[in-house]
Amino acid sequence: MKTKRIEKYIVEISKSISGILGLSIFIITLLQIFCRIFLRISLPWVFELVSICAVYLAFIGASVVLLTNKTARFCLFIERLPLYTQRVISIFIRFVTIFMGGAIIYSAVVYKKLLDLYQMSNLPLSAGLFSYPIIFLGICIFWKGLEK
Repeated sequence: MKTKRIEKYIVEISKSISGILGLSIFIITLLQIFCRIFLRISLPWVFELVSICAVYLAFIGASVVLLTNKTARFCLFIERLPLYTQRVISIFIRFVTIFMGGAIIYSAVVYKKLLDLYQMSNLPLSAGLFSYPIIFLGICIFWKGLEK
């Protein structure tokens, strides 16, 4: 019961963050257009800010969709199978989900460590920020696989 309350709290925070990110993408882009057309100047770092916001929005939004079970389900074929076969397929899908969540978390952590190794290279500072929403999505997928 407590985990459901925590999950609901995480979903509400994630929805708020997604709304703020979407609004910030809109405002930053509108401001850039205004500055280019009327002031004839270009704002620095606009593309990077919008890219970071879009990546966070995509992964946090995917996590919200996953946690709220608002995904499209294609179970017409599975529902017509015998009950035992449905359970076997359900267990297999659960194991694949847990594995994929773990693989996403692992690859994001490895990506972050590789970026730390190449800190002195010409990578932009924003390259390190892309691993955090991927880790969050991986944790949500892993959590969904552990759920009953």
